[in-house]
Amino acid sequence: MEPPWFLRKAALKPIEETRMLKPVYFDTETTGLGSDAEIIQIGVVGADGTVLMDTLVQCQGEIPESATAVHGITKADLVGAPTWPEVHEQLMAHFDGALVKIYNASYDRRLLQQTAERYELEVPQLATQCIMRRYADLYFDGQWMSLVNACGYERIDVSDIKAHDAAGDCEMTRRLDAIMSADELRRQARAEYRDRLLAQKMALVPGDISGYPDFRQVSRPLGFKTLSQLRKRDLDNYEFAGRCCDTYGNPGYLFKPKDQ
Repeated sequence: MEPPWFLRKAALKPIEETRMLKPVYFDTETTGLGSDAEIIQIGVVGADGTVLMDTLVQCQGEIPESATAVHGITKADLVGAPTWPEVHEQLMAHFDGALVKIYNASYDRRLLQQTAERYELEVPQLATQCIMRRYADLYFDGQWMSLVNACGYERIDVSDIKAHDAAGDCEMTRRLDAIMSADELRRQARAEYRDRLLAQKMALVPGDISGYPDFRQVSRPLGFKTLSQLRKRDLDNYEFAGRCCDTYGNPGYLFKPKDQ
């Protein structure tokens, strides 16, 4: 009998395939940071903000006061909570066919692995994206910051969310990711517009310009424009005039009004 999918080893998916995966947001609260730390709270949120999983989890060890000071969870809060083996299959099912988006992915992936290993359970190789690293690389030259600070910088309203709560942090990550994705779409649209405009400008340049004059920087006639100075509104009213160069000697093209 074939074992369930989450106990089978999975190959890492190519980057282009991750675009076809459904996004889910994952976060944990734990007993600490070390190699003996355990997950004591799980949050999974869908792309539309639906809470797919939000549960406390019993741990074998104690919860240090330093950890409780961060997330507010005590050992007494876990009385009656499910054990890891009772939530493992459900959690893995949420990851099946998903791109798991995590703020500080390396940490949560490690805690996921070491908590499961306590119970001799396996975690498949997941397709993950670190939103912390993506945000740092996109806006802060690789310098990472806390999730709360990142949301603050982007002026994201998180007043309805409790920080350092697994499901709450998932939702904050989802909102931050949405802001970045919208910004990336705007950047891409602007880049595509610049490329199209450049192609339209270059269409004004003849294939053979050997017979055209070479205007130096100091001899440009009044009203002539360089390639960079041409605007979209100019394309129907200007024509190629010749070669030119900038103040640094870089070669370029010059265009004149059609009535000159």
